[in-house]
Amino acid sequence: VTDKEDGFADQKKELEQEVEAAQGQLELARFKLKVLNDGPTPAVRAEARARVERTRATFAAAKEAYDRTRGLTERGVISEDERLQKWTEMERAGLDLKQEEVAWRLLVRGPEPVALAKARLDIQVAELNHAVAGERLTSQVAALRSTIDEAKLSVERLKDNVRRLKRRIRLSVLQAPGRGMVVYGMVGHSSKSKLDIGSRVWPGMSLITLPDLSTLKVSTQVG
Repeated sequence: VTDKEDGFADQKKELEQEVEAAQGQLELARFKLKVLNDGPTPAVRAEARARVERTRATFAAAKEAYDRTRGLTERGVISEDERLQKWTEMERAGLDLKQEEVAWRLLVRGPEPVALAKARLDIQVAELNHAVAGERLTSQVAALRSTIDEAKLSVERLKDNVRRLKRRIRLSVLQAPGRGMVVYGMVGHSSKSKLDIGSRVWPGMSLITLPDLSTLKVSTQVG
């Protein structure tokens, strides 16, 4: 029973941890939906806007540098490789600017319907997982407790059986009322013999007799 109780405690703890993990996933899904519905904070908007302005300034500087390089290349002051390097830097800065402008437009426009639908679906899945984990905790804990109760009941039945056997052993012991002689009964029909281990007996048969020594009669020969 003790081993079952220890195992019950371990399994119950694992099931409770599963419920806690499911609860955490549910809270996270709800938080993500709230963030989508609430939209970005003023600080987030300001940071996104600042990134757009920085990348725009970087692109303008890269374009200006390329324009200067192109003129110098035409006059033979710098090589074609240097012009190509400045062109590459300008193109990369232009791509960075486009990415930041797209991110800014998405931020201002708000979440897409698909994103909201997915967030709501994530909450439904998290709620289902949490409910399943809770049902597993309830049902398995009940089953484990039932197993322990059955084991305890079985132990009590065994104890009762031991007590009955001990009582039968006590009742099977014959206590003599006092010290004295024991006369064994006789078995057999034609030739009687003293009762011994292995002798056949029947209900109501006198097995031993405790004679009254105060009125004992002795028959003997005197030489």
